[in-house]
Amino acid sequence: NHYYPFGQRLNLPGYQSSDANPYLYNGKELQEDMGLRWYDYGRRMYDPALGRFHVQDRFTEKYLDFSLYHYGANNPILFIDVNGDSLYVANNENTYNDIKSLAKDKNQQYISFNEDGSVTLDFSGVDAKTQKKAMRDKGLKLIGNLVESQDADGNTENYYYEASNTREGVMPDGSEFSISLDSKAGTETGLNDNSFATNLSTTDHGVPGVPEVKPANGYDGAVYISPGTMYNRGADGVERAVPRSSLVRHELSESYNRTHKKMNYNQAHQSAGGVGTYTRFKYAPLKK
Repeated sequence: NHYYPFGQRLNLPGYQSSDANPYLYNGKELQEDMGLRWYDYGRRMYDPALGRFHVQDRFTEKYLDFSLYHYGANNPILFIDVNGDSLYVANNENTYNDIKSLAKDKNQQYISFNEDGSVTLDFSGVDAKTQKKAMRDKGLKLIGNLVESQDADGNTENYYYEASNTREGVMPDGSEFSISLDSKAGTETGLNDNSFATNLSTTDHGVPGVPEVKPANGYDGAVYISPGTMYNRGADGVERAVPRSSLVRHELSESYNRTHKKMNYNQAHQSAGGVGTYTRFKYAPLKK
């Protein structure tokens, strides 16, 4: 397909458009409902005929010189809008630091933590070339996958991450639970009291004997990691600390693989890679 700068498709001789693929301008899905032909940008619907969104920009206070409904700072040649809000995190310093640690230092500026707990990648005011380069960062790309994740029917997949000793979810019988690892309540859910990481998904675990514990209502995938440091032993027999960012990346990748790609636990765990077999975990104090 070929487009005018603001996303309207060209229907001129030699520029015939095809409706076979609904993911068109900037990879966003064209919504044909009621003949509106708007693009679904996750949080807002975009009208390429007007070059405007139909809902106000949440970050409008940053761009007082622009309309509340502008697209790409009114310059779609240099800028594009990226929107989505399907990764939520707990409001504490450990959690924020874990999410930021996934990306390289220079790319952490694009990660935004919102008041409602959602995480977004904010490239407002960034040209397309710089954004494309930043998204080569595997950690930033993982966050983008979680933020933009949708199921096969186009429904948003919601993920949750928290760095704490708390674990929340839904038992196989439908009852909800909330425990702390120091409460000895873990045995009631089948979760190990000493398990430093818990990874829950709406996709079945797929391992015989392991209860199908699901994330708390409203989430499709959830990861909880206690603050601290994981250690593993290398081929030389020496025990070494594993960078916490590697552990966080592994668990969130595993959650995405299970929830979005519908892998069972063993498949998702192997595909996530990166941490090896741990030997011990040293817990650290919690920070508010």
